[in-house]
Amino acid sequence: MTTIIKNGFIYDGSGRPPFKGDILIRGDRIIHFGNNVNRKTDKAIDANGAIVTPGFIDINNAADHYLDIFAKPEQETFLKQGITTLIGGNCGASLAPLIKGSLNPLRKWGESPKININWHSVREFLNTLKKKRLGINFGTLVGHSTIRRALTNDEIRDLTEGELAAFKKILNQALKEGAFGLSIGLEDVHSKHIHYYELLALAKIVSANKKIFATHLRDSKDGIENSIQETIKIAKQTGVNLEISHFLPIKKFKENYLKSKELIEKEISDTHINFDCHPFEFTASPIYKLLPERIQAENLEQMLMYVNTPHLKNELLAHFKNFTAKDLIIGYTAPSLKFLKNKSLKDFAKNSGLKTEEALLKLMRICHLRATVLYRNVDAKTIKDFLLSPVSIIASGNIGINDEHQIFLEFLKWFKDKTNLPLEKAIVKITSMPAQKYGINKRGLIKENYHADIVVIRDFKASEVLINGQIVVKDGKSQNALAGHILCAT
Repeated sequence: MTTIIKNGFIYDGSGRPPFKGDILIRGDRIIHFGNNVNRKTDKAIDANGAIVTPGFIDINNAADHYLDIFAKPEQETFLKQGITTLIGGNCGASLAPLIKGSLNPLRKWGESPKININWHSVREFLNTLKKKRLGINFGTLVGHSTIRRALTNDEIRDLTEGELAAFKKILNQALKEGAFGLSIGLEDVHSKHIHYYELLALAKIVSANKKIFATHLRDSKDGIENSIQETIKIAKQTGVNLEISHFLPIKKFKENYLKSKELIEKEISDTHINFDCHPFEFTASPIYKLLPERIQAENLEQMLMYVNTPHLKNELLAHFKNFTAKDLIIGYTAPSLKFLKNKSLKDFAKNSGLKTEEALLKLMRICHLRATVLYRNVDAKTIKDFLLSPVSIIASGNIGINDEHQIFLEFLKWFKDKTNLPLEKAIVKITSMPAQKYGINKRGLIKENYHADIVVIRDFKASEVLINGQIVVKDGKSQNALAGHILCAT
């Protein structure tokens, strides 16, 4: 099968200025691009007046946490945003390795479809996905909590020497089987106590395998600078390729965040540290993270018991007064509650005839703690400095699961409207930069012999999307194709 994309303004992902030209594709590869490519092909796309870029690479995505890669293998939500590659396993939670063969730790994220779990190792998991087929390219990190909580039976404590030795062995094997690195969610109640010694030991394993160490900082509030210094210390002591997840300036601590960003940027010449962010005023998290910390430490059943226990109601309502109703948006929900999606807690409270704190408690009860909330807590004026930082990579985080937020396309539009910089600088941050950082082979550039992952953009909407040479979005509509490749880190 041959395809030609004609007369587009080609941004090849390298950062060089665009040029008008054609792209010739055979099978899943780009075989030539340039001016006036005259070749008879099976399919042709007229890109006259359109922008043509490499497919977008989302290194911090939660589709696997919600098991959408099983429930919705076409991954239409992401394809229509121009995203062609996802990296899962972020924030400490991954679908492999499963030491006990259970996905129970992911119950807190959302309502799970029924899945036949026929894997334990990363290799077995990736092979399962290859047989199933996906509509998008997918690779995974190894979740620190996925391994640790299985080793400790969900106990919050230090690892024994034997457990740490077992962890290192499991991690090393997972990295050799194709995982792109290790992710840690240090702000999570189950992880924030973890000793530096454990982080250092695991980072050394990751560094030896030349993979990614992705960390959610231990404290994203007034302790942000100390958290950054700890992270820089790990990078310096191990030489590990380090990614800071969800690094967004929180309103109440924006000055601390600006100082922290400067600390990272000063280390460019000595470390491999990057951070990811997005252009929205929201952070996203499972709804259970709005509960008091002592309750978050429990499993899902125990948290639900607390939420439904009458004598604890006043304690919860007092805690919920810390949140402002208009700043909380209902995001991902179970299909039975999809009518609540994108409604603010303020609207939900008004429609329910309840006060803010009572409405939040009701929401937790009816969704059984299986929902995501978007929290408007990011400083809109400061975010520009983060988006334009030389070490920032644009990624969706949990917000990307919501098809109302076109993360990368809206970033490009923001970049064009709000800066005087050439657009090719923005495209690097969503294509070649994440590909190079994560070692995603032969993707992220429009280049001969690279995989033909390509987006044709008209009016900042993805009109056509190709994955591995196959047209998966045409005229903005999904073609319900399963053209994705399962990616193994080498």
